[in-house]
Amino acid sequence: MLTTGIPSYRLPREVINKEIEALIDKNITLKTNSVLGRDFTVDELFEQGYNAVFLAMGAHKSKLLNIEGEDLDGVYPAIEFLKEFNLHGKNLAKDVLV
Repeated sequence: MLTTGIPSYRLPREVINKEIEALIDKNITLKTNSVLGRDFTVDELFEQGYNAVFLAMGAHKSKLLNIEGEDLDGVYPAIEFLKEFNLHGKNLAKDVLV
């Protein structure tokens, strides 16, 4: 969410990368793109010798406001808009109102 929800001019990607690098060391194993229950279980991780497990679930989904017009063409949920702009450099419209 730091890279998708916050523009790089407000939170430079170098700062995010340095913070992540400071957290990840020989005592921490980062596993990504894995599904709990399919790729691993918490019990299996403890059996493999891990002393602690932190599960961070992706939550990249906008919450609809249930207001008139939010389903019209050209109206984008916040996370969808921010992902396209921040990850792919795509501006979904010429003029944008937030």
